[in-house]
Amino acid sequence: MSKPTMSEAEAKKKLEEASAALEKQIAKGKIQFATRIGQLQERLADLDAELADLEGRRTQLATYQNHPEGAFHYQRIELLYRGNSHMRQALAIELACAEHNVQVLEVGPGSTNVEKGENPFRDPEHDPAFLEARATSDMYLAGFHWVGLSPAIDAIMRVGVKEAALKVMDAEQEKACIDRANGLKAAMQGNPELTMKVTRWAGELQETALLLDWAKSALKRLASVPVAERKSTFEDPDWAKLNGKALFLGGLAKQAQDAHPALASLFERPAPAEQADEAQPELA
Repeated sequence: MSKPTMSEAEAKKKLEEASAALEKQIAKGKIQFATRIGQLQERLADLDAELADLEGRRTQLATYQNHPEGAFHYQRIELLYRGNSHMRQALAIELACAEHNVQVLEVGPGSTNVEKGENPFRDPEHDPAFLEARATSDMYLAGFHWVGLSPAIDAIMRVGVKEAALKVMDAEQEKACIDRANGLKAAMQGNPELTMKVTRWAGELQETALLLDWAKSALKRLASVPVAERKSTFEDPDWAKLNGKALFLGGLAKQAQDAHPALASLFERPAPAEQADEAQPELA
């Protein structure tokens, strides 16, 4: 028995419904891309202002980068400047992709690329330059937070995983590190919740240190890899872990304030004169 054929009127109706659905989908895509373009343009403008400010501060402190106190501030500004610079590169690539995709939607599905079966849209996640800029930004921003929080990180790691995060230069600095760790250890006595938190944070910080060392080596090796072959480098899931650790470090001080006074006190910023006497972070 033969299947009933669709009438010309029914076929026309189906085609009109499909065309309307496609137009609706295109309109939705345009709105989504336009919204993202606006967000990216705003963030890039903010980054430009931040980078200009950091450039001025970096220039001012350059003269004092060999002084202990000046070196601490210069190092943090340098890490933040580099992190934001690479973030700007990544966002600029994402913006270019979004603008290109809007143009594709304006042209419609009848483009040559679509007819060839090729995807005319651009995804920054498939662009090696975007992936490299984002990964480099994560590395520098994680380093920025690590250096700024290094005394607290050192105390947590000394207690939680029996490792130091600061390179001490003399017995006085070592005593200051031990005193901070002992103060935290005393607060943990009879407090299983605080003990669990310190132990968990220490493990995360230990992994962060390893990821930072790994990322520095991996990015350094990229210089000898052809650009077209670099994308495979960033398929390693550890890059996503590094991004997570950068976010973890960025919110650590706030978490400490909400967790326990003993943790909160570790993250209180010392006066500049006291900073000059601090031991130096292992991760420079």
